[in-house]
Amino acid sequence: MQNGGLVNKFAGDNLMGSGMPRKSQAEHPKLAVKAALEGQKKMAELGVQNPELSNVLFGIGINTGKTLAGNIGSQGRAEYTVIGDEVNLASRICSVAPGGEIYIGPETFFQTQQYFNVEAQPPQIF
Repeated sequence: MQNGGLVNKFAGDNLMGSGMPRKSQAEHPKLAVKAALEGQKKMAELGVQNPELSNVLFGIGINTGKTLAGNIGSQGRAEYTVIGDEVNLASRICSVAPGGEIYIGPETFFQTQQYFNVEAQPPQIF
């Protein structure tokens, strides 16, 4: 939340974050990468403080694009979430990101490469 986003869901060993609803953020890709870097740094610090956690590594996947945000579901069960192709791609990117790494989609790369030390990877088929 310190970087202008929110945790949308927790599901098993992952979480989904998104931008704040109804808040336009021109630099949201940069803020997402910054949040991911801060999260990885915090996990490393926790591993130093508690050696039992030193092997806990999370892969992070980030994608940028248009989504549909709102209360999705039915009258009996609805929840706030984001959906769309860009969300699906973020999930696929996350699924191939090794523990301790942050993988970003092509639009995120395009919009953030001047701010961070990023390295292009060969295309992958999901």
